Amino acid sequence: MSRQRIRFSAPSSKHCWLGRLLPFVFGLMLLCWFWFIAAASLSSAKTQQLQQLEQAVRRSAVHCYAFEGRYPATLQELEERYALQYDHSQFRVDYEVFASNLMPVITVTMR
Repeated sequence: MSRQRIRFSAPSSKHCWLGRLLPFVFGLMLLCWFWFIAAASLSSAKTQQLQQLEQAVRRSAVHCYAFEGRYPATLQELEERYALQYDHSQFRVDYEVFASNLMPVITVTMR
């Protein structure tokens, strides 16, 4: 039996640039995926902050109604007398009162 020698040839130039480009493309795809995940979690966090602020305003208004028998006339009253605090530069709170015995309409939005 004769042994055959297997000769390895140098990679062709066509495969050389592909081998260098593939890790770059993979890294770019991975970076885009991480960016997408970070953006989605940030959006979720902002939505949660909006909901929590709306609940806090509502809770403060109900607290006032329980103690005083009326809803506060203004949002400033809630901030001054019931320790409601929020970042005015990030959030806009619309507080509309129709009558002192009806729950006000509370809308929280991002600025």
